[in-house]
Amino acid sequence: MSDRVAALVAALLGVRTDHASARFDAELDAALAANSLDVQTARALRFWQRASVQAVEDYTAGVLPVALAARADADRQGADDVVGAAAAWEAAQAAQAAQAAQTAQVAQPTALLNDSTPDAPPRRRSVSETEQAVRAALRTRDAQVDGSPQFEGKDSGHVRSATSA
Repeated sequence: MSDRVAALVAALLGVRTDHASARFDAELDAALAANSLDVQTARALRFWQRASVQAVEDYTAGVLPVALAARADADRQGADDVVGAAAAWEAAQAAQAAQAAQTAQVAQPTALLNDSTPDAPPRRRSVSETEQAVRAALRTRDAQVDGSPQFEGKDSGHVRSATSA
């Protein structure tokens, strides 16, 4: 492709109308006619003006095809980069969704077992825990609960009956 572009650029530069050079030549011709410029100086100025224009054309013909090819390559690479970035983004989104689902799945049973959850029903105590709690409560009231039927003290709320031994 680079050779075709170089040929096209050279052809376009070769057929262009050089209005500035035409004006330059007209000024030189006028200066020569007015005898304000000698012929040798006019030839030197015309030579270097033409050489300058040719140098710009050569530079353009050499640089422009390479620049256009590099631009086309960069454009293709940019398109490929966007495809890669889109794939990476989709993979990241899928991984994030999978992690969120896994976290929700793991967190759900934990929430059901946690007693501090506000919506959880109160935990049921075992029989031995209930017995210990009752004994502790009765001890704080100065009651004696050690398996014997003896209750002492006026504040215990119990009165000894004649039938109990």
